[in-house]
Amino acid sequence: MERYVTVRRSFSAGHTEPSCGPRHHGHTYSLKATAGSKDADALVKALDAFVGEIDQREMTEQFPAVPPTPEGLALFLLERLRLTVPSILRVRIGTGQMSWEVIDR
Repeated sequence: MERYVTVRRSFSAGHTEPSCGPRHHGHTYSLKATAGSKDADALVKALDAFVGEIDQREMTEQFPAVPPTPEGLALFLLERLRLTVPSILRVRIGTGQMSWEVIDR
């Protein structure tokens, strides 16, 4: 039987996104990622690295090719995690004002 682990983190980041309004602003994001329990340490390390890169920063400066939306970040992070966390199953990123964007493998 496969066992899974879900790791949660939060971060704050700024962006300009027309669907949220024309002005630069920021959100506090909730992040959840699920992987096979055998990759728990790798998942924690990878998520901590991601949060360290984006927390309190401008998303489009840190990751210019990534759409500055929860869905864009989730797709980007899922692909990035696949490089170091082979059993990654799901990445969820959301804000208090938006529903979760769920990307499943």
